[in-house]
Amino acid sequence: MTGKKACFVCLICFLIVFSQTLASAAGLTIAMLKSEGNYPMEEFLAGFNREMSQNNISYQMVPLDASPAPEQISNQIIRVKPDILLCIGLRALEKAAPIQKIPKLFVMVTSENAKVWSGRNDIFGVTLDIAPALQFRIMRQAMPACKKIGVLYDPDQNQKLIEEARKAAAAAGFSLVAHPIRSIREIPLALQKMENNIDVIWTIYDQTAYTPESTQYVLMQTLRNKIPMVGLSAHFARAGALLAIYGDYMDMGQQTAALAATLAQKEDFVPRISRPHKVHIAINKKVGRVMEINFPEPFLRTVHQTY
Repeated sequence: MTGKKACFVCLICFLIVFSQTLASAAGLTIAMLKSEGNYPMEEFLAGFNREMSQNNISYQMVPLDASPAPEQISNQIIRVKPDILLCIGLRALEKAAPIQKIPKLFVMVTSENAKVWSGRNDIFGVTLDIAPALQFRIMRQAMPACKKIGVLYDPDQNQKLIEEARKAAAAAGFSLVAHPIRSIREIPLALQKMENNIDVIWTIYDQTAYTPESTQYVLMQTLRNKIPMVGLSAHFARAGALLAIYGDYMDMGQQTAALAATLAQKEDFVPRISRPHKVHIAINKKVGRVMEINFPEPFLRTVHQTY
């Protein structure tokens, strides 16, 4: 090899190594699609950034416009060339799902909605659902005298969850009174049948049992009959539920970032769907006084929000 050819080969090798170094320094490009609505983005992104920093992974977050037609979203993605698509909420995940060859992470989506993509090897995420066992442990701490938990559910959506919940309830010292419904029209009669046979009503993510209208109705009935309700978010406690158990959004950000780090490092196993590891608790003391329920002091020390 002549001197000029050798120099040329060395230059090519240098450029290849240099370009790889630049790519590594630039870190990941994460394109974010966000559904319409109010989401706790500040908390979520704070947790996401903390976890990425702890893993020494640099990244840039590029917000995409989730409102246009699917082909326009594809054009945005082609332009950005992301390593990962981060989907906030169900609508964002639905729009991202047809896109191939790019890993997709989701958050703020229920397990029921996410199960449509359970067979996909390019979709991962953290659901909104808290494990029944964890919820029942908290309910046991909050209401030691409680024995029977009532729940409305659509078997087409949540039969497996109810089966899991029965075992978890028994382990926590409860019995579960689960009433199946297939239409919101069945809710009044279902509540009437349960109200004298339960100590508390537990709400779950169920698109049949808990629409905005039916949730308001159930809440009003439980208040009228002095049956404590356990809600899905702080909004429930503010509206009149005795207690609400929901995900720690900062920790959910950390969980999602841990998935991103695992994908970036191309590890063999990446969990498909995870539940929140940590929860927040909200209570309504006014409702507690009306229902003559006094929370134990050790439980009150675990509460994050009081109304």
